[in-house]
Amino acid sequence: MNDGLSMRFKSHTMTEDAKRKSKIIRDSVGVLADNIDIFCSDSRERSLALTKLEECLFWCNADLARNQ
Repeated sequence: MNDGLSMRFKSHTMTEDAKRKSKIIRDSVGVLADNIDIFCSDSRERSLALTKLEECLFWCNADLARNQ
């Protein structure tokens, strides 16, 4: 497996700085999720928006862990 590919499938430990940044992003995404829950009707669109927020958080955390 080449280095770029193997990097994607191994475990990464976050530094304290990366953990701090992750918390800030997680808190911000949480506020947006709360607003979507409050203002959007119970619908497929709301469900998709919340799923995309989860994906956003996942990819932000992957970046922080992989590229610190």
